[in-house]
Amino acid sequence: MTGDQTIEEYSTILMHTADQFNGYGIVFGDTSSIHYQSNQGEVQTRVSSGVHGLGNCFLESNWPRVEEGKGRLKDSLNRRIDNLQTEDLFNILSDKTPSQAASTGPEAVDLHSMSADQLPLFLRLEKMGTRSSTVVLADQSGHITFEERTFSRDSIDFIDQRKFQFQIQED
Repeated sequence: MTGDQTIEEYSTILMHTADQFNGYGIVFGDTSSIHYQSNQGEVQTRVSSGVHGLGNCFLESNWPRVEEGKGRLKDSLNRRIDNLQTEDLFNILSDKTPSQAASTGPEAVDLHSMSADQLPLFLRLEKMGTRSSTVVLADQSGHITFEERTFSRDSIDFIDQRKFQFQIQED
């Protein structure tokens, strides 16, 4: 967060303006805590330390795709904890392989006929799919890397990439 608001004040602003926006989930915080809030059902919670997943629903929704992504993130953290790069995480988010819940053989995969627990992490269908993928890395010294890739409706290649790096100032 930037500005002079406390977490509580910012949360209140979000609640009072929630009906001005389509459905969203937002992660925000300061140097002492991270919070999640949604304008769908007025959900607001402090995020504990650990690995969390956010899909097209609420934080920690038990969607198979989100759970699979969290598992792969944990594996990456165990392998590369001291040298994790944004590209490592984008590789997870861009995986087009059907979920492990899908019991497919060598035949072609039809995403339209799959159940929700079988869909890949990166989804591209005619009327829905992955619009953007975002990675945020924070180290113990307060250095933040925020990177987002945006995808077109017609391609699996990203059409825009934005990267911001900054240092969090202690309160």
